[in-house]
Amino acid sequence: MTRQLVVVVHGVGVREAGTSTELLSAALQTDDLPPHSSDDFRLQEPGIYDHGGLVRTFPAHQRRYRQYGPDGSVLNERVIADFYWGDIAAVRWGAIGAVLAFFRIAMGLGHAIRENARDVFPGSSGWNYWTRRLAGLAVLAIHGPVVAMNIVLLVGILVAFLLSSWSEAGFGLIAEILLTASASAGIGLAMMRLTHTYLTRFLGRWVMASALLVVVLGFVHLAHVGPDRPDPLRIVEHMCAIFPETKAQNGADRASAMPASDPAPPGGAAPKDEEHPHHTREDCTEGFTGIHLIGLWLYVLMQVFILTCLAFIACIAGHSLWRYHKDSGRRRAIRDSSEALGPGERVRGVNVTDLVTPALGLMLLLWFVLISAVFGVIGYIDPGGLNQLVPNKEVVITTLRGLLPAVAGVAALVLFAGAIFIRKYFVFRSMADGGGFDPADYLPRRIHYAERYRLLVAKSMLVVPMVFVATLFLLYLHGFGWLPAGFSASLDAVLAKWTGTLLVVLAFLSIGLIVYLREAFIAGLGILTDVLAYLNDYSWAHNRLVVEQSVLAHEDATMSRAFAVHREGGDRLGFGDRLKVLFGLRLDPPRMGAPRGFWLRDRIQNRLRVFMATFLANETPDELVIISHSQGTVIVLDVLRSDGAAWRRQLGNLSLVTMGSPATHLYTHYFPTSFPDYATDPALQPRSAGGQVLDAWTNIFRVDDFVGTHVATDPNAAWPREIPVPANGHTNYWIDRNVMARLGEVVQPAAGAAKSS
Repeated sequence: MTRQLVVVVHGVGVREAGTSTELLSAALQTDDLPPHSSDDFRLQEPGIYDHGGLVRTFPAHQRRYRQYGPDGSVLNERVIADFYWGDIAAVRWGAIGAVLAFFRIAMGLGHAIRENARDVFPGSSGWNYWTRRLAGLAVLAIHGPVVAMNIVLLVGILVAFLLSSWSEAGFGLIAEILLTASASAGIGLAMMRLTHTYLTRFLGRWVMASALLVVVLGFVHLAHVGPDRPDPLRIVEHMCAIFPETKAQNGADRASAMPASDPAPPGGAAPKDEEHPHHTREDCTEGFTGIHLIGLWLYVLMQVFILTCLAFIACIAGHSLWRYHKDSGRRRAIRDSSEALGPGERVRGVNVTDLVTPALGLMLLLWFVLISAVFGVIGYIDPGGLNQLVPNKEVVITTLRGLLPAVAGVAALVLFAGAIFIRKYFVFRSMADGGGFDPADYLPRRIHYAERYRLLVAKSMLVVPMVFVATLFLLYLHGFGWLPAGFSASLDAVLAKWTGTLLVVLAFLSIGLIVYLREAFIAGLGILTDVLAYLNDYSWAHNRLVVEQSVLAHEDATMSRAFAVHREGGDRLGFGDRLKVLFGLRLDPPRMGAPRGFWLRDRIQNRLRVFMATFLANETPDELVIISHSQGTVIVLDVLRSDGAAWRRQLGNLSLVTMGSPATHLYTHYFPTSFPDYATDPALQPRSAGGQVLDAWTNIFRVDDFVGTHVATDPNAAWPREIPVPANGHTNYWIDRNVMARLGEVVQPAAGAAKSS
């Protein structure tokens, strides 16, 4: 009897265990191997992932097929088993799930930035070291003070509204301050207590720090602000310097409301407000008192951190551009094949690409869209009962000028994506000659097609966030009056005319997206969370951590990276060290047994190890075929490098099928240290060439797949076997007839051999 085990490893976006197995089972079913039984059960994860003393489990599914002989003996058997990992990165469905996915994507980009920076700017000293530090600090500036202060601003607006609703006389500034600070501190403390994730804990610290800042500013306000001194520290007045069109707007409003007989003061000075004699037309504080005025102070401080982040991005982009030009000679020699890459060498434009700068721009873009949408609904739409939320909505609208750079970035995204889709259609799906693109024509020009017609990882798409960053710089230059007068006047007119309209359009588009495309929208967010979860550097301090031996005493050595303690030891920090932690200049010691390094990546891989150990022991197969799709291909390749040789010693044959794999053009290209060139990796070479794991490796990809394409970059390489199939996108490989035929070539030989014997 020949016994074959087929293991299915699904890709991104799969939210139910067994889905891929059922599709593959239907595709491979033949009369030679009729269905026999189906089993669903759960496996235990390693003990290091227990939570609260409870064992964590994950589902496993298997479908068994058998061929019987005349005497009732089993001639051939196939077991198709499903390895499920989607719940590790899964997000909830619905509006809450969408919001959580948004935060996970934004923070996941921070992990991708850090990992890419280690490859683009290697070394432990010099400009590369400081550029990496700036990249990390820019991420922390966004995920720390910028986001935290917006959270506190929203809390303050809500508290003031609720208190004014309960009592027309109000509860007083002290009550507003204390309630705002208490609610914000509670949010920050919850973030600190409920998660080990570094970025979430860092945000929690800044929410608590912003709550304390509200108290400090409140007492400063009580001590120094009065009718005769509305802005003694001149903090809020600086907001007019950032957004000078507010001064003109306030001045125009006041002029229209002022009696025509009022003469202008001598020397052209701005007219005084009779009710508030120290207020002028240029006063940005008009209509703002109490907690709202404190909120404006907080807003100005947030602008300082945004400007700091933009300065960091400019420095990183400048250094990256300089290094790119410096590598031009080496890059040209390598592409001309006159020279070869050295071991571990990184050459920009050849085997590593700067993802840091555009990813930082994308992070800012995501936050600007979210912040603009929230404050736009509060400050502009302003339906009846929300009048008291913001006393002067014109100032709020002015603070939302950041929406325009965001719109520019989104517009660039649509244009680039549309151009790629149009090119892909005419190249791969055109029926002008009675047929579409011939897949056989792909491999000779594989680099050209992959670079030009991919979407998610196409180089042209990296330009999109930079459009946003450049427009944001332009906005600040305009705000400080550093642009030509004529251009600034035109920009003022555009801002005054279109900001409100854009906010309304954004709100309606968001509602329409959720109502009409909710499932597709949530699925897209889920795909991004899956990808970024695998890049998740959970601790941000993996190089400073050691294994917690008491936790791992009874665990396998391959799982030793999962938990750790701080190498320096000690959990108590002085005041100076706590300030360094707050500004990202020091990484605080984690708790005993805290997750270490790439914890989510390790957890997925450790599940696969448990899964394979269980099925190899229980089924004792003669042949193992692993069929993987999308990100599942990267998971399998990583574990095969470490555990494949041990699996192979228990088998007569081990074959791998990868479909729509992003291994080369996403993971290896942007993160080569963590994800090597799998096609040339010594551990994954064919056994016929001295390898210890694989007897066969077939890579199937659609010619228009925007995520996965060929694995081998050398056009002359015979390993792995590359099979391009007709265009049909990235999904549903399992039920594509062109793919099913190719899968049958790999899976059926065992059944055929058993039948002939």
